[in-house]
Amino acid sequence: MQLPLYTTEATDALCKEIAKKSHGVVFAGFSGGKDSVCMFLQLSRYFKRIIPFHCASIPGMAFRTKMLDYYEYEFQTKILRLMGEDLSMAMRRLVYQEPRDAIACLEEFGDVEDYNKLDILEYLRMKFNLPRAWCAFGVNASDSIDRRIYCNQTGGKSETNRTFYPCWDWPKQEILNALVESGLKLAPEYKYTKRSIGGPPCATYNKILKEHFPDDFNKMKLWYPLCELKNRREDRLEARWMKKLDDAAASNGGKDMEEVVEESDKDDAVREPAKEDEIKYESPDSGIYIAPDMGEEEETE
Repeated sequence: MQLPLYTTEATDALCKEIAKKSHGVVFAGFSGGKDSVCMFLQLSRYFKRIIPFHCASIPGMAFRTKMLDYYEYEFQTKILRLMGEDLSMAMRRLVYQEPRDAIACLEEFGDVEDYNKLDILEYLRMKFNLPRAWCAFGVNASDSIDRRIYCNQTGGKSETNRTFYPCWDWPKQEILNALVESGLKLAPEYKYTKRSIGGPPCATYNKILKEHFPDDFNKMKLWYPLCELKNRREDRLEARWMKKLDDAAASNGGKDMEEVVEESDKDDAVREPAKEDEIKYESPDSGIYIAPDMGEEEETE
């Protein structure tokens, strides 16, 4: 395993600062995504002891276990395996549950108090007797505008929660370069998606699991019996929307849509009369591009 050549002044200074405050020991919330892997590589430069932990959304997923076993071997350290907050939250709210199973879910999970990653982190601090230790997460500012604003305002750290982001300002290309330089492989699902899979079921990830990890998809259905209805609903909505577009195009002479001209432009526009022998055509780039609904993704890489 080779440490990446790239770094930034901001993240170098941040890691040095936290290493001093945390006495060279750090927890690392490891999702298995690309940002999470680079986070571990960056931490290896500055911390004497790294304690990685993984919060699962669904227990016993084989592709997840394979990923964790691989990184344990490469990092030469144990990755603690915990249950995240997503499952108990979903069970209490009867997410994708059949009516006949609702009472059983409420009886088993109804009395479980809400908890989050910060609560898990406090548990780890008590378990290892490291009450002042900081925790790193693989968060990158380019993932969303909210993350960029937060990281720019805080410098990629929270004094209150004692959490920080060792690679928050790395460009995505440098994240990929660091992975190539390290010689590490990405998690199995990266063959089929741009992000690591986690969190409650969503249509995009359901389809990937069903096609490429069928055994794990069946495990998901044990916890979320109606999760496949999400896929059918999305397919029906997409088909209905495409039919609406086709009908609109047919009523408009086969065109996607008419060009909208502002009122102010109508007066200034100079229109020359069209010649009878002039060839008319539609640009292949005209019209509106409708981005596919990728679903709500978990905060992972």
